[in-house]
Amino acid sequence: TMNFILPTFSDIINSLVSTGFVIEKIVEPEPVEEKFMEGTSTDYYPVEVLKVVPATIIFKVRKK
Repeated sequence: TMNFILPTFSDIINSLVSTGFVIEKIVEPEPVEEKFMEGTSTDYYPVEVLKVVPATIIFKVRKK
């Protein structure tokens, strides 16, 4: 098993801002519906989690 700690949302935002980036947009995809999970590896996230919590967040940023 892999043990790792995910950064909090505020850790990500604060790191971007403190290193001189301006956040222009944040896209949080919708959770995955179970019918689209067929044949998908769930080694990292159980299907129950992916149905509720998106696995990614996309940031559009630019350097000041």
